[in-house]
Amino acid sequence: AIGESNELRWLPSEPHTLTYVYNGVLYKQDASRLDGYKYKEVIYSFYANLGAVTRHTGDGFWSNDGRYMAFAIQDYPSYSNDRIVVVDAFEGVALPGSVAMRPSGMSVSPDGKWLAIFGGKSPFFRIADLAAGNVSRPWYPDLSGPGTDPSLGHGGWAWDRDGGCVYVAQVNGSDWFAAFNPETGVRTNVVNMYELGYPTAQHIATVNDPAKCGWFLMSTYQAPTNWSARQLLMIEIAPVNEHPRIWRIGPVWNRCTTYFNEIKASLNNAGTAIWFGQNWLATDNLELYRLDLPVDWWET
Repeated sequence: AIGESNELRWLPSEPHTLTYVYNGVLYKQDASRLDGYKYKEVIYSFYANLGAVTRHTGDGFWSNDGRYMAFAIQDYPSYSNDRIVVVDAFEGVALPGSVAMRPSGMSVSPDGKWLAIFGGKSPFFRIADLAAGNVSRPWYPDLSGPGTDPSLGHGGWAWDRDGGCVYVAQVNGSDWFAAFNPETGVRTNVVNMYELGYPTAQHIATVNDPAKCGWFLMSTYQAPTNWSARQLLMIEIAPVNEHPRIWRIGPVWNRCTTYFNEIKASLNNAGTAIWFGQNWLATDNLELYRLDLPVDWWET
């Protein structure tokens, strides 16, 4: 739903159910019915409860149980007082702990335990703390390196081979793609951009299913000047000195003339298929494709 002002998302806890924001209200409806809009239900009203409207949700999705999702909001009509709130769909409330900042993006972890925020020093907050109204103890990932821009770039959640929920992202400046475990505080450098080739323009998908552990999905969209250009790549989450494997799944055919032409491949919640859009080198409209993965692909 990147670029879609209503921020459509699937609700994993309810089959065929979409959530979306309209006029400051978060709704859900049955997407399997053509008249589903007639039976939409309110999850939470930002306007009625907080006097606010949503600005965006970044790259975020619902936690696997369909309970938590993060939203960037502003007061209305002043469009001020930027902050991030997490909605609890089970209780129909926004958690009392809100984070005062204007992020470039944010995402709740699939296990529903962490909120990751992209911007500044990229703080992570425990959902349990936000539920208690406590925003005083963020966890900051180790962004050290030789570069001058210590921040996180594109990223997504995944599961390491021990089953830990990790956030995998580009560390801007040093150009490492690293896995961060907020529970243990450990950073694992996986692969550097020099191995993929400069430049590597990419997006990283979230792996929702904890059974599909040990890998993350990267889709690249740079012009074809190096081997990794315009590819779907599955990359093993392992320390660089263990020589993580890179599984080249196949090419994509996007020519990027705008942000919305960039390849932003996603895995379905079960981790059995990749969905992506292509514009066939700018000769066609953006079309949606599905690539089915082998049933035991993560055991490779």
